[in-house]
Amino acid sequence: MRGLGVCSAAEVVLRRVRRVVLWAACITGLLLRPVAAEDAPAEMTIEHAGGMVRWDVPADWFVMEYPLGREIRLALSPARIQPKTRLRLPPTHLWFTVHAEVELPPKELVERLRGRSHGPDVTWHEPQQKIRIAGFAGRAAYATRRLPDQSTREFVHGLVPTPWGVFEFHVESPDATFIGRWVDQMIRRMVLRAPRPVGPPGDDRRRDARAILGSWKAYRARWRFEPSGRVVMAYDRKLRPTSNRPTPVLEGTFQAVGDLVKITWRDGSHLNLRWRREGPWLLTTDHEGRVAQLRRIYE
Repeated sequence: MRGLGVCSAAEVVLRRVRRVVLWAACITGLLLRPVAAEDAPAEMTIEHAGGMVRWDVPADWFVMEYPLGREIRLALSPARIQPKTRLRLPPTHLWFTVHAEVELPPKELVERLRGRSHGPDVTWHEPQQKIRIAGFAGRAAYATRRLPDQSTREFVHGLVPTPWGVFEFHVESPDATFIGRWVDQMIRRMVLRAPRPVGPPGDDRRRDARAILGSWKAYRARWRFEPSGRVVMAYDRKLRPTSNRPTPVLEGTFQAVGDLVKITWRDGSHLNLRWRREGPWLLTTDHEGRVAQLRRIYE
């Protein structure tokens, strides 16, 4: 049996919740039939997180990257994704993200998965299922979400640790067959690989900042320290941008001395930051004592 292929778990679920049987059956490929090559729809290849995630999806799907706190997610749907004041994904959608440089021991995986999508409107159907994507072992769980109008929607949520961070995915739809098909497609066809590396500092003036080169996500903005000495801070793009309020972007150059980064913005203003690394976090303190927490992201 392919995919999750956990017969004993499926038998237990069969006695308890019929929906979970449908989920297990979809994942193991029991509900899928081969598609003739001449009937296969056109596909496009998408990449996310600095090329760490690579996957082929239907060419007519809608794709949108969006920030959520200190995460960068990629949403996909066969229906149009409407970027309103607050992003509302269609009833049938997928999203995934990468928690860069995060280590998640197997013993913590079960509890972390339970805590990622919780609330009084969500009912988890045990047991969790073991999965393997691109050769990496993880776990996925099936759940039902009750909406304000008392209707329900099914979803699958999964976490897959890799050497470069934790891959997290979510597949949601009123149609359980859609969920099963696309989780199965992830298991069969998704590629997870090392993200594009960040080069070494271009000269000695940035050598002390080597540990912070690359991209970082603050709560409402992202920072990028480039090996060339260029620094960019871009505030999160408004979901409904207008010509009157463009996304603010600051650009400048930086030098580093020990744990001090000296930034000169393009308009001539200056900013000095003290920094330290804590795992995937970059903690900074400016000259006024304001502290910021930024999380590593791949771009």
